[in-house]
Amino acid sequence: MKRAVLGVVAAIGVSIFVPVATSVVSAHSNIISGTPACQADGTYTITWTVADDLDIAETVTLSATGGGTLTPTTGTITPVTGQFFKTMTATQTGVPATTTSVTLSAHGVWSDNVLTDNTSDPVALGGTCVPVTITPQISVQPVAPIFHEGDCTAAPFTEIPPDTPDYEVARTGADGFGNTVTVTFTAKGAVLLLEPTLFTHTFGPQPSGCGETTTTTTIEIR
Repeated sequence: MKRAVLGVVAAIGVSIFVPVATSVVSAHSNIISGTPACQADGTYTITWTVADDLDIAETVTLSATGGGTLTPTTGTITPVTGQFFKTMTATQTGVPATTTSVTLSAHGVWSDNVLTDNTSDPVALGGTCVPVTITPQISVQPVAPIFHEGDCTAAPFTEIPPDTPDYEVARTGADGFGNTVTVTFTAKGAVLLLEPTLFTHTFGPQPSGCGETTTTTTIEIR
């Protein structure tokens, strides 16, 4: 009778100590984040980061929704021993302007062959990326003013070119002997004015002898 009881107890003891599979207590996963940016051409670019939570190598296969081009689509994360959360990056370009959400999916396989992981994370977009309109600049050379020096019969004066659709013309100083005149050109709109755009001139003094009268005297010698 005692042998039968011991046999039952032994059977119960064996059923209690069942080994636990390693895959149940060991879990690997990736952490995904994305940073979107609206481009001048009216498309979004998303910079994705995939972080590995282990200190062993991982092979990653990537895919993304939302359109555009994802580069690269595969990669290897090789952490330094004892350091966790090493990363790899991928760039998704050419996502249409009206897109409101994109999702990156990462399939990871670790070098210990214990477990694979599939992680997907979305990033919200505004859906209002607007292309930037760039107006080409027009290069224009201003027409230089002409400074005329005075003499005994005419005062100094400046020929100033008129305003045009490309630039405005302004002057400071008055014409006159010994005076300084400055002419400045200022561009309009997207026009690029070529140098020089500033002209300064100081007129010379009035010539000496202006206004003197010369007479001729005839002396008759006998």
